[in-house]
Amino acid sequence: MSDYEGDWDNGEWEQIKSQVNSFVSAAPPSVPPDPLHNYTYPRGTNLREAKQVIQQKPRREQKSLTSVLPQNYRPTLQNLRPSTTSGFKASHDSITEQAPKHVQRRVLELEAFDRYQKNRDQPDAQYEMMQPFNKVSQRLPKDRNISPRQALTDELAKICTSTGAFIEVPDDDSYVLKIWGSPEEIQRAKDTARSFEMYVAGPGTSTSRGSNKPWIKQRALDAREEDRNIRESLRINEQNAFQYADESLLPYEAHLIWPEGYDLQDFVADYDQGVLERLRDTFTCHITHTREGTRATRIACETQQSLFQVYNRLLGLMKEMVAKKKQGLRATQCRLPGANDFCKRTSLEKVAITSYPFTAHIPKPVGVEHELPPGEEHWPQLSKASNKRYRNATKKALRSCINGLYLSEKHVRMRVSFGTIALTKLKRPANGQDTYEVEEFINMVQQPNVEARMLPLSSGASFDLIDYMDTLSEFGEPDISWALECCFTGAQGSLRLEKEFTASHIDPDKPNVAAIRWLDDSSNQLGSVGELLKIHHMVLGKVGYTFEMVAAGIYQNQKTKQELRGFSDKVDLKPSLKGLRFAPAKHALFPPSNRDLKAMREITIARYSYKDTKGTFEIRRTDTFPQNAGEASAVPASIEWTAVYYYEEWDRLMAQFANIRPGEDVEWKRDLTTFFPKVVDEDHPTMLPAGYKKFMDEVEEIQALLTRATEALSAAEPVHTDSRKGVNGSTEY
Repeated sequence: MSDYEGDWDNGEWEQIKSQVNSFVSAAPPSVPPDPLHNYTYPRGTNLREAKQVIQQKPRREQKSLTSVLPQNYRPTLQNLRPSTTSGFKASHDSITEQAPKHVQRRVLELEAFDRYQKNRDQPDAQYEMMQPFNKVSQRLPKDRNISPRQALTDELAKICTSTGAFIEVPDDDSYVLKIWGSPEEIQRAKDTARSFEMYVAGPGTSTSRGSNKPWIKQRALDAREEDRNIRESLRINEQNAFQYADESLLPYEAHLIWPEGYDLQDFVADYDQGVLERLRDTFTCHITHTREGTRATRIACETQQSLFQVYNRLLGLMKEMVAKKKQGLRATQCRLPGANDFCKRTSLEKVAITSYPFTAHIPKPVGVEHELPPGEEHWPQLSKASNKRYRNATKKALRSCINGLYLSEKHVRMRVSFGTIALTKLKRPANGQDTYEVEEFINMVQQPNVEARMLPLSSGASFDLIDYMDTLSEFGEPDISWALECCFTGAQGSLRLEKEFTASHIDPDKPNVAAIRWLDDSSNQLGSVGELLKIHHMVLGKVGYTFEMVAAGIYQNQKTKQELRGFSDKVDLKPSLKGLRFAPAKHALFPPSNRDLKAMREITIARYSYKDTKGTFEIRRTDTFPQNAGEASAVPASIEWTAVYYYEEWDRLMAQFANIRPGEDVEWKRDLTTFFPKVVDEDHPTMLPAGYKKFMDEVEEIQALLTRATEALSAAEPVHTDSRKGVNGSTEY
């Protein structure tokens, strides 16, 4: 078709389409022509018509017309080219024109030109071009009024006036541009020169048609992106128009009756402008609320599938709101002493801890007898029954908590902590006595108005239990890791940055970053988290343990999070290479500019495997450094030692709560067997404990080991021994 040489009606060209039914036609393109190929020959279809038009022109115009007439006069399909208002071309729209003389005068007025005059032999910087100067000038569009070298010199003058730097015109065969100016001016000049060079190297700037595929790809029109933008714009317009449409036009609807005792107004305030608005944008639906009479939420959708999805999300939001009021179970239990620790009465030892804003009362058994007195043969059965009863009560509370875990965007963890359980709110003994009967004390601690806290195993830089752990065959080799907690307070509550580190095998002084989390503390208290479950198990005269599940909100304020991200990237740690045995000192490195930073905690963690299980036992040393106007103290205000036991598979399951949106559900079943499977296949070992009973046996075994260690350390000198783990016989401080 393009080889046709006869007469042709131009009006019929638009009707000629390609065989593949594309949008390309044989007619002249409707897009604006490229200004660098703006041919002025007539729109005739053959040479005879073109010559007839040329002969009708004045003689002085014929030369310009024939000089630009292409040798191939057949119709051509022009490539799509970017608009002339994009990229570097917009800032160099006079690239083929002679630069005004006042531009050159402005160059002479630059401060960089004075630097050039004073020190011509030593430029401040250099820029290396991809081609020599004369090759670059030859690639410029031809202008018969000035030489290519002069045209390129004028462009360098424009770069000088726009950036403030001065560029010396090089020799023709030179690849280097010498630049004078400040560092900022030099950087701008280099960027502008690089953009100009890429522009010159692009297609259409010379008859040689240089090839620069990355440059072409960067400036090419992405039809897929354009199509996506068009479809997204149409979708948004449709959604906006739909919001004002009549609800009766939607064929599918459902109603959610609001539960008694829960305020619909609070639900609307929490979710309507956020979660529900995103649901309206995602699905073609109406969500309205009836606040009078029978309180309900009405859903109207265009399709049945959309109705099910929106219904399930709203039902999940309602369950999450109901669960908020039921979460936060606390309980304290006290077990009868065993047959070897028989006692009839107990007292309270009052202790004041400077790092806690309360006074603690630690129960102590009175009149301990290691052999059962006459008439107490039934005591072992009573002790065993009480232990079984408290295990079942804990199991029931844990099952209830897991079944009601309707959370979203939360960082959730489940642990068993070991330490001294003290009472902070209690009832005095009856009849004004100083001691309790054992049965009286056990009944008292179970009252709902009694409060208890877990105190650390020890305080201070010295902790001989670390050396004692090295002598126990039940625990494996420890792995050392670290964590930093930065606590902020502001107008919107408290915020905590958690940054975890693991040891590096390449450079021990530079640990690897394992995790970074920004958490929003739910109770608006410094360093606190939302308590989902906390059950204290107290044993008179022994180390106690606490079964706890805590949650903290994932910080969602993207505007503030962008500002804080710079802080989290700069916070670093240079840990001590002595494990948990090191002198009190600050190891965190961070910018001291944030005045909202109130406290920083350096946590050193020793992780042990326990027997042949998949459980993890941790001893954690926490050094707390208070902040004063963003400046950290060089010495920690307090050092605490705690111990926890858990299974790492729990963390993997709980991590799903951090990644789901409000109203969505986790993949695993909300049941106790998810975390404590009843049946374990020996051929397919699991990373979970082999049932709840087996796990509680492990907890009480560790409790007994810690009790034996604390008793041995309190009755003898500190243990320092050359053990199988390489302790050097002395604690280094």
